[in-house]
This record gives sequence, C-alpha cells and structure tokens, in this order.
Amino acid sequence: ARKKPQAFFRGSRTTPQRDPLVRLTTTRPELAHAHYTKNQASRSLGDTLGLPPAEEMPLEGHCEYRYLFNFKGMAASFRYKHLFLCRSLVFHVGTPGDDFVEFFQEALVPWVHYVPVSPSLDDLEEKIVWAQEHDAEAQAIAQAGLEFVRDNLRYEDVKQYWRALLAAYGKLLRWKVTKHRDTSEITTASH
Repeated sequence: ARKKPQAFFRGSRTTPQRDPLVRLTTTRPELAHAHYTKNQASRSLGDTLGLPPAEEMPLEGHCEYRYLFNFKGMAASFRYKHLFLCRSLVFHVGTPGDDFVEFFQEALVPWVHYVPVSPSLDDLEEKIVWAQEHDAEAQAIAQAGLEFVRDNLRYEDVKQYWRALLAAYGKLLRWKVTKHRDTSEITTASH
C-alpha cells in the first residue's frame, strides 16, 4: 500500500511549539495531517486549537504516512525510535543541545537519519515540500534511519547500554551499597 504523502502527527498540546504543524493541516492539507489529542490537562477546545480532539492512533496508523514528526514532550520523546520503524521519513524538531534526549540521539545524524526542523518551525513547509519533491533522497534518509534503529537499538543493545551505564555510575558511588532486607530480585521467571 502506498503511504499518504503528508506529514503526520498525533499528540497532546504539551507545548505551543507544535501549533504551526497542526495549523498547517487546515491551511495546506496536502502537506500535513496533524491533530491534537485530548490529554489529562485538557480543559477546553483551546487546548486543541479550537478543533475537536483527535482520537489517539496506534503506531501502525502512523506508518500509513510518508512523513512523521517527532517533538520532545514534557520529557524525552519516547516514540522517536519507533517512528523510524515505519519506514517513513522522520522530521525531528529541536536542536542537539535540547534537554530530555534519549541515549542514542547523539548518534543520529541530520540529513542522514532524519530531517532536522528548527524549534520555531519556521522551515516547516519548506522541509515538507523538499521531501515531496525529492522522494528518492527522502526515502534514502528514511531507510538509513530504519537501519540505524534496527542495527543499534535491539533489546540486547539497549540492555548492554544500561549495564555499562549502571556499572560506570556504580564506580562513582562513595558509599557501600547494601541490599535492604525487604527487597527481592526481580527476574523474568518471577514476573
């Protein structure tokens, strides 16, 4: 099935930074299909830019679109690595020095694994139009992003990262860590 040639986003309005993409849906629907969902803090239609809140959509629904947007939220964007698995071009909004990044983000290269978008989104339309007009390059970037995640973020890779991080952190401790008498080991079998 062919992917829809639009930029797609679903999420809550944790910040007005996302507003230009949602507004683009009404002014240039051929470029974007982006809507806010209702979240626990929503009080009025103002929280969804005056539009009825959209239904949340599972990742499989995101994969129907050729271009996917990633924004940081109240913390790291934990959907980021999953967007690459859609084989869609990922647009990442932000700068390398942003707070709340996941451990692998510094290894991703702009214009190799994803298309960077300025935090102000002033280059939003230009970047989407570029992707629509340069499909081969856009698909090559999407493929490189998929391969990065597939080759570097397997469960074993993530486990190894955490093992190394915790071991390094443990070396920094200045006190002896002891097991509390009320704790027990959590294993796969005990879960």
